[in-house]
Parts: sequence; structure tokens; C-alpha cells
Amino acid sequence: MGQETKMSELEEILELRALSERRFISQQLSVPPAGARGTYGGELVAQSLLAGLHCVGPAFVPCSLHSYFVTGGDPSVLLEYQVEDLRKGRSFVHQEVRAYQGSRLVCVTIILWGVEKRAAGAEPPHFKSLEQLPSELHELHPLQRLLPQEHQRVHQEQRLPMEYRFPEDMFEPKGPRDQLDYYVRIRERITPRSDKRYNYVAMAYLSDLYFLFAARTLRGKRLHDPALTTVSLDHTIHFHAFPHVNSWLYFQVRSPKSAGGRSLVLGEYFDPETREIVASTTQEGATIYRSKL
Repeated sequence: MGQETKMSELEEILELRALSERRFISQQLSVPPAGARGTYGGELVAQSLLAGLHCVGPAFVPCSLHSYFVTGGDPSVLLEYQVEDLRKGRSFVHQEVRAYQGSRLVCVTIILWGVEKRAAGAEPPHFKSLEQLPSELHELHPLQRLLPQEHQRVHQEQRLPMEYRFPEDMFEPKGPRDQLDYYVRIRERITPRSDKRYNYVAMAYLSDLYFLFAARTLRGKRLHDPALTTVSLDHTIHFHAFPHVNSWLYFQVRSPKSAGGRSLVLGEYFDPETREIVASTTQEGATIYRSKL
């Protein structure tokens, strides 16, 4: 037998150990992104999806998931995931995955799994695709060139599993806009030892970072404001195609409403080569002034 391929950095972050057939525990403590205090929401969503994946057959792929962040996670405590089948059919499986820290409920995720069918003679698929990539995308920059000074050291120490290409005014916008466009991918290859469906798990992980903060950029506000704390309330993903997370994904974000301390963001991921839609995402968050904490 050949030597087993080393796990990627992201796989090590998300690795779960089985406590029983439907109970799993994280293997690493969470590292909050720069500017955050609690457990990273993308980690909760991705590990919930990974726990659910361990409890369905290999023919099933995730169709959609909806996570509610019930309480802020404590990065110094491991997370335990409990999986329950709400309905188990031939073509679809409905699951509920609960994330706990001790007796405290942190996150609840509902997942719909489906068997991927390619029936001959079926109606041709209809999906949203890009007419063309915006011409200004050649001006996008790596994350490290655009970070505010106060977050550069933290990001350098963390070395995020994701790689980004942002517009130059991502963190210091020059004014409001209707849409934000950027690229993202996972740096290290998902290893052969992993289930191919791990790409969906990795997609869930990358889909949270900077997503909610984009509401501020779209309003022309500075992305990181020391006077504010932004808290994610929920996170939804609809998967439309297999996400090749080691290739660049093109992301479009817009915010239809931001008022009363709550912001809603909608996003769509596209394969820049085929221009076909890969996934749709939605997130709502609350903004709290630190003086009120």
C-alpha cells in the first residue's frame, strides 16, 4: 500500500471524530477570523454538513441547507454534533444537525439530501448563467494587499484556507454600489482520501467569511468598524451544481435591505469557465454598537 496522502489544512480544521453512529466531536478548537470573537459561522455550517454526510449513503449529495446560529460559540470549547433523520426516503433525506458545547445549543442546521439523477430524455436543464464576466475583474487584488493595518498580522498568522481576489476598495469603499464581485477558492487540494462530496463541505466553509460584511461595502461603509459588532443570525445555501472549490469561483453579492440593525445579503457563485451558477446563498445578520454590549 502507498503512503496515505496528508490531509489538507481545511480538512484538519473540520475533522470530526465519531462518538457514536450519529454523534461527532470536533478535533480542533475554532480560530475566529480577524475582528470576530466567537466561533466562525462557516465552521459550524461546514461541520454540520460533514456530520450529516457521515449519516447518508454515498449516492446522496446536498441540495440545500439552512443554519440558525442560536448562541455565540466559545472558541475555547470543542463542538459536538448530533444528527437526526427527520425523513428518510429513496430519493431524499431530511436531516436536522444540532451543534452543542456542553449542554448549550450553538447552532441548528436543516439539510436536504438528494440522489443525483441523470435520466435519459429528461427536460433540458434551465439555469442562470453569466452573459460575460465584468471587464473590471482584472483589477482585483489578493487579500493581503487590501487588509486594514489592524488585521494584517492576524490574517498572516492564521493563513486562511481560502484565497481571494477582491476589488481595490473592498475594505475602504469609495461609495455605495448595487453589487459586489470577487473571486474565492480553497488553497490546498482536497485530498484523494476524502469523499468527493467534501467539496460541498468546503463550499459551506468558504461561503460565510466576508459575506455578511459585504452589506457594509455595498452601502459605502468601512468594512471593519471598531465601534460595531456584526452577528450572523442564519445562513442558507442552495447547491445547483458540483462545486469545484480548488478552482476559482466567481461570487456576486447584493443586499436588498439593511435597516433597523439587521442586514440581508444574497449571493450567487458561478463557475467562471462555464459561467454556470453553482450555488445560491443567503444570510441575515444583526449589527450592535459595542457601547451597548
